This record gives sequence, C-alpha cells and structure tokens, in this order.
Amino acid sequence: MKNTMTLAEKIKSNPYLKVSNCTDIADLEYAMDELRKLDVEYGENNKILLNLWAKFLDKKKALESKNSGAIHPIFVEVLKPFGIK
Repeated sequence: MKNTMTLAEKIKSNPYLKVSNCTDIADLEYAMDELRKLDVEYGENNKILLNLWAKFLDKKKALESKNSGAIHPIFVEVLKPFGIK
C-alpha cells in the first residue's frame, strides 16, 4: 500500500514551511525551495501554496528592509572605539 501525504500533511510536517520558524533570509530561501517542490507536485496555481508564497515573500521583504540599513556585526565592534553605532 502506498503511503501518500496530502498537501496539508506535507506542509505541517515541514517546520520550515511555518513562516514564524524562518528567522533569516537563509531560512526563507530554504523554505522557498521546499515550496517550489510542492509547486511542481501540486501545481503553481494551488491556492494554499499561493497563500504560503505571499506570506514568505512578505517576511522576506520585511527582513531585507530590516537588514538593509544594518551594519555587519564585525564592523560594529571595529567602530565602537570611535563612538559610531
């Protein structure tokens, strides 16, 4: 007997497919790779997948805008003696 999972089960079983578990761009990129696999299997017009894509893209935009003005941590340490934050 073939053990097949529904789309909902596949999403639920993959912790990366929960937006709140993605804390950085690398996590989001991995999750989007997983979404691409599901797109191939279930179709790019699947409403559940489209909703997930929207959530992940919103989170990615938020993280990118948050990080766009940020200085890399190594530079923060180097600039501390000069009072630059």
